[in-house]
Amino acid sequence: NAMKGLLAVVLAIVLAYAAVSVLLWVLWNIWWLSISIAKLVFIAIVALPFYVIVRKRLLRG
Repeated sequence: NAMKGLLAVVLAIVLAYAAVSVLLWVLWNIWWLSISIAKLVFIAIVALPFYVIVRKRLLRG
């Protein structure tokens, strides 16, 4: 039954491709999300001294 064997191989490849695609998509989203969160934290840390300087300038002026 060569036809059934071929179908099984094709189906296995399609399922494997789908599984890998989903896995990569999830990993990419986690990676992208972690970069976004890290960027926000970094911006907040860098913004603090600028905020202090700007506030002092504004209060003085």
